[in-house]
Amino acid sequence: MKKLDGMTIEEGALPEGVYLLNDEEFPQYMATTCKHWLIENIHSGFLLNKEGMKLRYYYGLQDHLAKSMVIMHGFCGFFGKYHEIAMYFYQAGYNVFFLEQRGHGESEREIINNELVYIKSFDDYVMDLKTFMDEVVIPLGQTESCDIFAHSMGGAVTTLFLEHYPHYFHKAILSAPMIKMKTGLPRIAILSIEAYAKLLHKEKKKAVAQSGFSFIPAFDQSSCMSEVRYYYQYKQRQKHESYRTNASTYGWAMAALSASKEIIKNASAIAIPVLLFQAGKDTMVENYAQDMLAYKNKHIELVRFDESRHEIFNATDDIRLKYYNWIFKFLKE
Repeated sequence: MKKLDGMTIEEGALPEGVYLLNDEEFPQYMATTCKHWLIENIHSGFLLNKEGMKLRYYYGLQDHLAKSMVIMHGFCGFFGKYHEIAMYFYQAGYNVFFLEQRGHGESEREIINNELVYIKSFDDYVMDLKTFMDEVVIPLGQTESCDIFAHSMGGAVTTLFLEHYPHYFHKAILSAPMIKMKTGLPRIAILSIEAYAKLLHKEKKKAVAQSGFSFIPAFDQSSCMSEVRYYYQYKQRQKHESYRTNASTYGWAMAALSASKEIIKNASAIAIPVLLFQAGKDTMVENYAQDMLAYKNKHIELVRFDESRHEIFNATDDIRLKYYNWIFKFLKE
């Protein structure tokens, strides 16, 4: 496995029409130009998954036949956090599709508390993505030429999907994927907590060390390095109750740990080119698990940004410039 330094790429890979925003430009541009783009070009709807749950999705179509880009959010994510990324892919000529996964955003939940995330198995996320592809993306996009961008938890879901359904996408971009989450606990402690949760039927209760949403911003403790981007999504969370998801349940945590084992076990099944971004200062996911995934599959190219936190798309101007050059170079190859 070869690990590439993200800052070494030569610039010039950005497609014509893609205008990357620096921190100074971001607030005004998002409040005007991007807001108008969202109103004029982005539509939304609800999808019924196989269990009858309503899942919110968003999409923007080009006025000509085009490739499609599916965007999969991370833990506690929602569409508003990915406006900028969706806009860049649209500017590059893609149809864009975004699924708010069950238990997130305006999609239906399996528990009452909006601040908690619960799932029985990550296989449920995978099946929701398959339904989204079959019933929304492919019919509306009118093309079978699809790529996917996925962050963190969305990267775990996407990796599982690629292992089970290798022919839906041509290329995949995994940004700090949650191949294994950081727990900070030894294995024996994790096993003890799992046993406790199962024995006392605590699967839908807030996991240890988790906290609910706070109306007090905490940029310095966040996964962002761009303060203006942090506040762009944080203000949306303050305004909309459905965006305040913030903590995992014991059930979600156990499902995530189980998914990690499956991902590594079936790593060789991925059959398409994958660009995997790694953040050197990631406090959310284990980088060694990303290394292991890349080692076990020749189709995966790993690019590391030593100085980035978990959300590389919300890093500093210099990192983001290199990041998007890697993305569009990969998509163009």
